[in-house]
Amino acid sequence: MAVLLAIGAIVVLMIAGYLVLRPRPNLPPGLPALPVIGSLPWLDSKDPLGQLVKVHRQYGDIVTIHLGMKPCVYLNSYDVNKEALVTQKKNFSDRPDMFILETMGTTNKGEPGFTCSNGHIQTETRSFINKSLIQHFQMGTIKFENKIIEEILVLLDELDEHTSKYGPDANSGDAYAENGQTDEGIDLLMPLTKCTANIINKILIGQRFDYDDEMFMERVKLFEQDMLFVQKAQILNIYPSLRFLPIDVFGLQDFKQHQLQNERFWEKLINENKEKDSLMKLWIQKTKENSGSDVFNMNRLRFVFGDVFSGSTETVKSVVDITIAYLLHYPDVQTKIHEQIDEEIGRDRLPTLSDRENLRYVEAVYYEVMRLKPPVPLSVPHVCTEDTTIAGYDIPSGTIVMPNIYAAHRDPNVWANPEKFDPKRFIDENGQFKDLHRMIAFSMGKRVCPGEAVARMKLFLLFTALLQRYKFSVPPGVELPDLNCEVGLTLTLKRYKVCITRRY
Repeated sequence: MAVLLAIGAIVVLMIAGYLVLRPRPNLPPGLPALPVIGSLPWLDSKDPLGQLVKVHRQYGDIVTIHLGMKPCVYLNSYDVNKEALVTQKKNFSDRPDMFILETMGTTNKGEPGFTCSNGHIQTETRSFINKSLIQHFQMGTIKFENKIIEEILVLLDELDEHTSKYGPDANSGDAYAENGQTDEGIDLLMPLTKCTANIINKILIGQRFDYDDEMFMERVKLFEQDMLFVQKAQILNIYPSLRFLPIDVFGLQDFKQHQLQNERFWEKLINENKEKDSLMKLWIQKTKENSGSDVFNMNRLRFVFGDVFSGSTETVKSVVDITIAYLLHYPDVQTKIHEQIDEEIGRDRLPTLSDRENLRYVEAVYYEVMRLKPPVPLSVPHVCTEDTTIAGYDIPSGTIVMPNIYAAHRDPNVWANPEKFDPKRFIDENGQFKDLHRMIAFSMGKRVCPGEAVARMKLFLLFTALLQRYKFSVPPGVELPDLNCEVGLTLTLKRYKVCITRRY
């Protein structure tokens, strides 16, 4: 009997494999595929993003890669991303059913948060967030800007405790602390996370946390651990049944425990902060006004706010962290940043958004890092909801579509010497920006990051304030940080330490 069942299972898999992998006319070309495992044998697990660039150059702007039994179409250029996500946005604006998305972004009643919501739920949630930011919190005004600057000042005070007062030795380049001992440096990731988290906390719940607050520290650490879970558990999107293995190799049970802790955290926050001026108060008001709504209810609150928190926190801190690592590799770029800041702002006041037009090179540096290392290199998956065509190829309904921002930002047809780090590529002969429209680090179309404008404000104010006050250098005897990133929800570097020297 067991033998017959095994033979039957093999036959079913072979039939299913044939139905999925059989040649179809006019589908995008791509990697070979086998039943059950799809294109996995042809994927480079050590450098998946690098391989996707090679696949783009081998097969073209739009390719098919089978992740297990699921055909996924990758959009590898600016033009095909625009065609799908903007021109045909009605066909490509929904999220697919994927294990990680659903595990991280749905309530215990199956209600979607923000990231994995579709239809009117997504549209109304996005509209609420955008209108609240603009109308209630006055995004773009000096009042809103000051909320960001206040938190940056806290970060600067925190980092001042780790600076090398006497700066680098003129002969060796080593950094020395006040007591004359060699400075071992600091990992900037946690301070950057606390700063960016508190900026969005002020908007979400009307409260910031002291950097040593135990509850805040626990939440930040759990957040970082959950990002590692996303990185390790991608295979569950392809084979979700692996979650039933007797050994929890992916950390799924730990993640579920974190969700329970996060639920208690939010219950406490709601009880303590529901009357404070915040997005949470506005949401609660909407819930009361729309009794029985499938959009505005208390179940969705923590998942929607969790998505906003993670997107806002992870993106900005990742870009700043990676940019500083690049400055260690390119000290001449750091020197030029210092010179432009000193010339245009001086050292007597912090940068403001009104300084942006005079600090184009400073912005160009982190834009170039976002080109080479986009925070979310494959965006968040989309699904095709109607049979259609893209770039002349058929895309059947139900096909998972991946905006390959990483490859689009390295397209040699758009970017000269695309692998080269060159901030000047964004500056024209008049010192103004060029080619920024080809940068799609925040995606595009109906699913463009709703916090893009806030993220750009935070990036400029935070990065410029750091470079105005500090010089960053490699600790003595330590190698330069590895610029190859690990892929999870966002790109992250292998951890590194940096010496911080006060410039004045």
